Amino acid sequence: MKGHESPAYRFGAFLLVPGERALLHDGEPVALAGKAFDLLVVLVSQAGHLVTKDELLRRVWPGLVVEEVNLSVNMSAIRKALAARSPDAADWIETVPRQGYRFKAPVDVDDVATLNSAELLRNVRMSEPAEAPAPAAAKRAGRRPAWLAIGALVLV
Repeated sequence: MKGHESPAYRFGAFLLVPGERALLHDGEPVALAGKAFDLLVVLVSQAGHLVTKDELLRRVWPGLVVEEVNLSVNMSAIRKALAARSPDAADWIETVPRQGYRFKAPVDVDDVATLNSAELLRNVRMSEPAEAPAPAAAKRAGRRPAWLAIGALVLV
């Protein structure tokens, strides 16, 4: 993992790109709620190692007091999202009773710069939720950061 400025993780037919908040399966976006996505990033980045419940709570909900049930609910959402696309993915997250979780699938780490940025951006854009109607000026202002981010990714 060291040496990767913007890591991208490949496991099975999945591609996880934390910097773009994107999870893709065979190039198609996979919907995953915010905290579930953050949990998956922590688990995948520590693949093969036990990640304690305390560490997960600290990294995903920093500075907040959160019930452990939130961890269980989000872990269930991750398992369902992965298993819906790949049946063998149901066993990729091991629960270590009273301790934490371990991501067991083999993970390859790439640098985002090595990915096909045009394809990645197209798929990430497809996975974004549809916008509610807004005044034209507000829409233009909202697009500016997106274009800056796209330009920066293309330069990388």
